[in-house]
Amino acid sequence: MKPFNILLAVASLGLLAACNPDARQADNKEQGAMQGQEQWVQTTGTITESARMPDGIYAYTLEYVVTGGTALNADGVLIQGPLEQHIFNAPGLAVSGQQFKLQYSSEEPMFYKLLEDIVFEE
Repeated sequence: MKPFNILLAVASLGLLAACNPDARQADNKEQGAMQGQEQWVQTTGTITESARMPDGIYAYTLEYVVTGGTALNADGVLIQGPLEQHIFNAPGLAVSGQQFKLQYSSEEPMFYKLLEDIVFEE
């Protein structure tokens, strides 16, 4: 059985949610089913923090800016601004400061697809 990653998203407007366990390498088949119903917005992601946890697992923080979309927070306000996702059980120590292209869902900005690989230290 494959270990599950835990993914939390926290936006500056108060969004907090849990997501698909394998968000780092989004499965194109699953995402393809969703593409017909939603639009994807391209942006740049940045690894802002990376660490080896006391229990030996690796984690990193991915940040990207949400500028377009239709998603509303619990108060009915359009979700915009920086969004952070904290990824645990990474395959290694992600290189902090690296930037890469990704797409996020305009309807649910916490869902994203990597367009470029994240680089991990060897």
